Amino acid sequence: ENLGCFGASKKKKESQQVQQQVASTSRRNEPVKGMELLWQPEVVQSYLSLLQRCSNPETLEAAAGALQNLAACYWQPSIEIRAAVRKEKGLPILVELLRMEVDRVVCAAATALRNLAIDQRNKELIGMKNSDIQLSNTK
Repeated sequence: ENLGCFGASKKKKESQQVQQQVASTSRRNEPVKGMELLWQPEVVQSYLSLLQRCSNPETLEAAAGALQNLAACYWQPSIEIRAAVRKEKGLPILVELLRMEVDRVVCAAATALRNLAIDQRNKELIGMKNSDIQLSNTK
């Protein structure tokens, strides 16, 4: 069970149950268009590509911030985004940004990782990657 600092609230648990029900019944039958394009799992590849190829701190902060926002809640598209980041090998990319000297980028990456860690498998993988970084910093 995913408990926060103050424990899980009844409202949060109810929200999780609704999202699980939606997940089991919702699938795309029609092409996605308009604003819905913004929260499709396919956008993850674009953000991760930016995070890998770009050196501009403002762009890195914005891309990490976008993933942070997309992964932030228990809404079905957020659940899919968290899984897509894992499948696209995005967790190590975000963990690597924690080494940057630009505080805004580090903050956006750390918050994105926090939101991605809502997913238990992501949490485990982030912990493994983070311990690799800590070990390499001590050598």
